[in-house]
Amino acid sequence: IMKEKTKGIIIGAVAATVLTGAVLSTAAEELYKTVQIAYNNIKICIDGTYIEPKDANGNKVEPFTMNGTTYLPVRAVAGAFGKDVDWDGETSTVYLGAKPGENIYSRQNPAPIGTTQTVDIDNIFEKYTASVVVKEVIRGDEANNILRETNSVWNGDPAEGKEYCLVKVSVTVYNVKDDAAVNLSSANFDFYSADYSQYSDNYLTVVPEPSFNGKVFSGGTVEGYICQQINKDDPTPTLVFGDDYDGKGGIWFSLTK
Repeated sequence: IMKEKTKGIIIGAVAATVLTGAVLSTAAEELYKTVQIAYNNIKICIDGTYIEPKDANGNKVEPFTMNGTTYLPVRAVAGAFGKDVDWDGETSTVYLGAKPGENIYSRQNPAPIGTTQTVDIDNIFEKYTASVVVKEVIRGDEANNILRETNSVWNGDPAEGKEYCLVKVSVTVYNVKDDAAVNLSSANFDFYSADYSQYSDNYLTVVPEPSFNGKVFSGGTVEGYICQQINKDDPTPTLVFGDDYDGKGGIWFSLTK
């Protein structure tokens, strides 16, 4: 719930950036609106820490309320979350963190749990942009208990020296070619060990609901669990989405809390 609230705050903050100066643009002309805003000495507290919002020049920027909605300065809020901010005047777009196709993470530096990355998928079968995040990682006895409760017939004990790694992922697709639907499943992901060896053993596992499987059009999201048996002593397993048949490309995620 807290993450959803934070998402709403940042979206509102982006809107505030566009509204500052009361200038709105349309496809063919600029429209100027006069609006009433209220400054009520609004304070910002993120994860127990108060922040003092400032603009790019270090000047204090005060949040305000308009029509019952509170707007926060996007640069200050993004900075509190460690995100860079960039403005593209040509497309009227505010970028928080990496731009589409410009991920700062890699196989050697996988994205932490909870970090969203984007990747362009372009092959002979499909073409789209995917926004991907690892939301939860459960392994060891806890994962084993969950899977046994889910289906005690199919989900037996893991192989010798192995343990279950249960991962909740979320994928949203955009810019799908020809407005086609995209099929998403656990096959879109590959698990790798700390020494970058792929976990490719085919163990039949019934994951808890929701399982990661679905067919969506542009703007649609599939969220659910995937599972893999990994080495018990693997300190830093990773997950990749969208890599080519030869292992190139794709976006990498850490599975270590």
